[in-house]
Formats: sequence, C-alpha cells, structure tokens
Amino acid sequence: MKNSHPYIHEYQSAVTNYMEYLNVIAKHLTSEEGITGIPLDFHIVPCLLSKAPPPLHIYTSPPDKPQTPVLAFVFCGKFLPPSFFHRPVAVCIRAWPICQERGQCCLFNGLAIFTVNDTYTLRICYMDYIIYARIVCCSENEKVYNFIWLFQEVRRKLKKSLKDFVHLSSSVFEECIQCPGMKVSLHNEWLFIVKQFKYKNAIACPVCNPNSVTRSNAMKHWFKERLDRIETDDE
Repeated sequence: MKNSHPYIHEYQSAVTNYMEYLNVIAKHLTSEEGITGIPLDFHIVPCLLSKAPPPLHIYTSPPDKPQTPVLAFVFCGKFLPPSFFHRPVAVCIRAWPICQERGQCCLFNGLAIFTVNDTYTLRICYMDYIIYARIVCCSENEKVYNFIWLFQEVRRKLKKSLKDFVHLSSSVFEECIQCPGMKVSLHNEWLFIVKQFKYKNAIACPVCNPNSVTRSNAMKHWFKERLDRIETDDE
C-alpha cells in the first residue's frame, strides 16, 4: 500500500481486512504462532510470488517417502484462472506453517508446501485447469494410513476454500484421484473421477495394467468416510 492513494492509507485496516476476507492476502502462520496465537505483522500476496525452480516433481513427488495418492480438483470447461489457486493457498497460509526444504521457503507462484503436523507436509500446485494436492510423510517408517483423519480434514479445507470462492455448485470442478500406482505425478495423466467409484468397484488403468484401480485404493486416504458409507450400502 506504500504508493496507494491517501484514502487507502486512511482506511488501511478496512482494506486489509477485506483483502484477507477475499483471500487475496494472508498472514503467515508460524509454528510459534500456532501455540501463542499471535499473528505476524505482515501479509503474503500469493499472486506476486516467484515461480518454483525446476524440476517440479522433486517437490510434488519426493522419492522414497510414504505419501498419499494425488488428489486433483479438475475444473470443468478446462478453465482455471490463477486467482482460483491463490485462494486455497491463502487459506493454507493461515492454517499451517510454510515448509522449509532444501534451504528455502517452499512458497512459490503455483506451488506451496505446508507443515500440517510434526511428520506430514501438504503439497499443492496447479497446472492449466487442475489443482493438485498430495500429503507426504518425512519419516520413511511412518504408516500413512494412521493419519486418515488428517487427510479428510485437509481435503475438506481445500474444497471449501474453492467452493467459497466460486459461490457455485460442486459441478464447477470434479474431485479426482490420480492412479495410486504412479510414483511420480504427471500432469493430467490417469485421473479418475471419485464419484465414479460409487457405482464401480474397480476401473481399468494403463499404469496398473493388467490390474485396475480399486475403489478402496482410490478412496481410502482422501475419502475414507465416503468409502465406508459406500461399502456399508453395498452390504
């Protein structure tokens, strides 16, 4: 706001609060803040961040680490303005500390990594009209399945941030799971619409050929509660 019109400075607090409400800017949550509740005295503007250094997969698919399958929000009409991605990033900035990896703060334009607990990190990025999310464990011996409740919480927060922004029905985007057999996430490859598994127990996948992606493998991390309901109805 340094070079803004004088009346902007006069109403700085109101302008800042409104921009926070719109998720255009966000205050950074640190580990210490999570304990004390004291906010930092600066804001982050996601749309002004620099691009992540290549290759992207070292951030999104770190090797030899327990991790969830990739959750994808695929926008209908193949249209996703960058501002749609900046909103969930702003929500995450307020919810979790930004992760430090390879000697740098992992907050970039189009990619962000957050520390969601002592051993798990959330990695979100977007390309074209798809927003991707994956949770990775820093401990090689950790059982990813032990934190199913955490994955549900993260997914709901991301989905809500998108729905709150578009103010439309869920048909604006589809929730998809990328083939769990893919070790490195590839853009727009082998994405399965989650709601299809309500009626199908398995779907063929070229990556898993000659096998298929089962309902359980596709849904047991990000959609465990929904999976339990479907399987109960099938009994």
